[in-house]
Amino acid sequence: MPDWFAAITGEALGPILWVVFVAAAVCAIAVISLWVIKTVTGASGSAMGFRGQAPRLAVVEAISIGDRRRLVLVRRDGEEHLLLIGGASDVVVELNVKSGSATRTVKPTIETRPDERS
Repeated sequence: MPDWFAAITGEALGPILWVVFVAAAVCAIAVISLWVIKTVTGASGSAMGFRGQAPRLAVVEAISIGDRRRLVLVRRDGEEHLLLIGGASDVVVELNVKSGSATRTVKPTIETRPDERS
């Protein structure tokens, strides 16, 4: 601790205030450094992506199929792709999915086993 700081704050309170002063100075230097890095590199830190551009990749919808598999609709650069993920391998089910192009609705069926009675 410098003598001028001890003369201002006193011998008893000087070391405590010196630690607080140095910690505040280090935090200020860190904040200023991060601001300069952000300004120079152009990083925005928001969901808008690099320099205000819209995000290129988004998950539109996802459905669980069983315990381990998921059917995911992903939008990339304005095109939608249907992916089956999880399990042993991931599969592209359909490329360039068109919105509202389904002409019929398929209802899911539940398979039932007949009772096994002896």
